[in-house]
Amino acid sequence: MFKSLSAIAMASGLLLAGCTDSKPAVESPAEKAQDEKIQELTKRVSALEQKPVQHHYELRSEGLRTWRFDPGTGDSCIKLTSKADWKEADTIRQGCEYQDYVKAPLDQGEDYRSRIADAEYIYVGKSKPVK
Repeated sequence: MFKSLSAIAMASGLLLAGCTDSKPAVESPAEKAQDEKIQELTKRVSALEQKPVQHHYELRSEGLRTWRFDPGTGDSCIKLTSKADWKEADTIRQGCEYQDYVKAPLDQGEDYRSRIADAEYIYVGKSKPVK
C-alpha cells in the first residue's frame, strides 16, 4: 500500500513538473507601453524628490498682521504685527523666526522634541526642561 502511494505521488510530481511552461509570458504592446510609462514616472518622481524646495514668498496683510505665505508649500507665518501682539506666546509661535527655526533641518543626534524645547526657550522665554 505504501509503495503504491509513493508511486502515485512520484508520478503526479513528474506530471506537474512537466506541465510548467518555461517560456516567458509575452507582453502585449499595451503592457509594454504601461511599463515604460511607469518607469518614466518613477524617474520623474525621484528627480522631483531630489530637487531642493525653492521658496517664493508673498506678503499678505490681514488686520494688524502681515503674513509671509509660500504658495509652493502652503506654509504661512507672521512677519509683522504690533508690539502688543508680539508679547503673546501664540503669536510668537506663529512668527516666521520661530517657524523657520523649528522647520530647519535637524542636526545629527538632535530630535524634534529638543528642537521645540529650544525654540520655546529662545523665542517664547519658557525654561528648558531638565534632561
